[in-house]
Amino acid sequence: MTLRQTEWFNISGDSTLTGRYSFASTTILTYDLVDVLTPGQRKICRNEIYARHGYIFRTPDMKAYFLAQPWYQPRYESVDDQLTDVERLNLQILQSGKRN
Repeated sequence: MTLRQTEWFNISGDSTLTGRYSFASTTILTYDLVDVLTPGQRKICRNEIYARHGYIFRTPDMKAYFLAQPWYQPRYESVDDQLTDVERLNLQILQSGKRN
């Protein structure tokens, strides 16, 4: 059997969440999942958490990527006080990108 990814879908269960990796805001990630993501995918996933809260990106690559997303509304220079506990944990997991 061969599996082929055809498109991303929202597995978060919350239809109001936007983005390719919306589940990273609602579900604690596992290292098994994070280990299969490329470094680029981990970077987008990590920054998408901030983008959903309206973080204003400073780096040209993230700024360009998120400004191209129809759902992104840049509003805040810092969103740390808006992150949930799940998001904070997932950011740590995504940053490490490897099993402990």
